[in-house]
Amino acid sequence: MRTAIQLGINGFGVLGRLPEDDLSAALDLVEAGGFDAVEVMGNVAGHPEGVATLRRRTEVAALHLFVADVVEPAELDRWVGVLDGLGCSRLILSAFGMEQSVAGYRALSGQLAAVLQRLEDAGTRLYFHCHDVELTPLPRDGAARRGVDVLREAVPDLRVVVDTYWALAAGADPAATVTEFREFSGYYHFKDGTPEGGREFGRGAVDFPVCLQAAERSAVDWVVLEQDNGTDDPLGLFTRFHAVVKR
Repeated sequence: MRTAIQLGINGFGVLGRLPEDDLSAALDLVEAGGFDAVEVMGNVAGHPEGVATLRRRTEVAALHLFVADVVEPAELDRWVGVLDGLGCSRLILSAFGMEQSVAGYRALSGQLAAVLQRLEDAGTRLYFHCHDVELTPLPRDGAARRGVDVLREAVPDLRVVVDTYWALAAGADPAATVTEFREFSGYYHFKDGTPEGGREFGRGAVDFPVCLQAAERSAVDWVVLEQDNGTDDPLGLFTRFHAVVKR
């Protein structure tokens, strides 16, 4: 199992705006923190200078974009080129503002299927990042399916990023969610929080050792540190994180 840290969430994240303002300084902290790689958002990796710095300094576990970034074929081709430049074989997509209905998720599944086909041609895996809405039963669906269920029914080869905080926010047990999806995941966001919102790693309600035990019953490729807000002690936070996941 290897560890990564998410960088570049429009000023949010463990390192705030640092990855966007001074990527080299951010990567110095990543290296000092003992991470094997980074997961990068498009605002960090979407320009040639960022791609060159990342390729020179570290491994990129995944590029994380939004579905809207890749709907147009020309834009998808551009991002496939970025993935190639990064030497990265995983694309993660998130979706926001979805119509919470079976029809809405079937429409999204059509978009994901088209992206998956293009990525398979390039030798890249596609993952979908679930937030709370995708893990919550859809209204007016007699089978009580969730959005993620509809997506995987339509696109069986779609892989899933399990985010421990968003599972908790959906009212689910994070470790049980890891168990449910581990056969087609292997890529986990370890993010802490309570039902009231996100918290710094180790300060919320997520039982990370139990989540890790659940994940390790199948193949674990990456465990990624993510949180919404920065910290006054990044190296101390990184030490706490690795004490859990590399025990």
